[in-house]
Amino acid sequence: MKQLTCGHGMLNTLIFVKSITMVSLLNRTTLWGHAASRCSFQDCVIELAENSLSSGIVSIGEVAHIISGQEGGPRYASDYNADLIDAYENLILLCCNHHKLIDSDVNTYSVAELRKMKSDHEKLVKEKFQVDAVKQRDIEYYAIVVEKWEILGNLSEWLSWTEWLILNRLPKISKPQWNKLNELHRYLDSRQWPKMYPDLKRAFQQFNIVLEDFLNEFDIWVYEDFDENYLITTALYRKQAKTAREQDVHDILICELTEELTKCANQIIEEVQKNLFNGYRIEEGIVLLRGYPAEGISYRKLEYLPGKSYLGLREIESAIKKRIN
Repeated sequence: MKQLTCGHGMLNTLIFVKSITMVSLLNRTTLWGHAASRCSFQDCVIELAENSLSSGIVSIGEVAHIISGQEGGPRYASDYNADLIDAYENLILLCCNHHKLIDSDVNTYSVAELRKMKSDHEKLVKEKFQVDAVKQRDIEYYAIVVEKWEILGNLSEWLSWTEWLILNRLPKISKPQWNKLNELHRYLDSRQWPKMYPDLKRAFQQFNIVLEDFLNEFDIWVYEDFDENYLITTALYRKQAKTAREQDVHDILICELTEELTKCANQIIEEVQKNLFNGYRIEEGIVLLRGYPAEGISYRKLEYLPGKSYLGLREIESAIKKRIN
């Protein structure tokens, strides 16, 4: 345990704080920005710090719910729309002392009182603090892109949907995931990137380059699986349309493009942590790939080394051909 000055007193707290939340990156960055990274409690306005487990710093800024989503929680309302529990409108940014205070005295700090407190604080921010509106707009734009990327890239199931691409003799992918990846490629291609955070922009663009190569290469050899739920690589060497060596090159290439895509995804995660919110995916971590069967139950952590990036489709293909000669 260590003593941490927070708000108007001393608080006993662990160096590392467990914080499992469903609050989206967009709602979190919007809340912090509109509150100018300050406690919204009247007459407090202490400048807050975000959670940084990697550096061992405890967050003294806490995203509090005005209406609790847990039965028996502070200001819980059974008729409140559950889909709005983690929405920006139901959140208020507080220091840890005042978060504890409002949840300990729900009669004084009612829903109406907290909504007024939040509104008054945001008005004060506009009048007193210099807030970079352009920066906040760009942060929220990137947060929207990150959330779309998470959904279409299916980061929550990355380990599962990539497994058939790297461990199967003939790589295959489910049709829903294939459609999501095609939609993601179109979505990233159509972005008009802000000038702010150029490294994050480059990370997304590199991911999209690898994704395009993956989609194109897989599509050349694909056919619909018999159960109509998967797209699977055609065994063209059996039809003598391709040689066994050409088949091997293609199958290994799909595996390595999946690995490159994983590296790019982890680069995006790193840049989001650096630029938007350093607590991003603290609970979930980076995305992993399954280990090879001979290794038993294992996982592979793939990231680009400093200064390294995607070499390109033809360079990787050439290296594969040299290896299997």
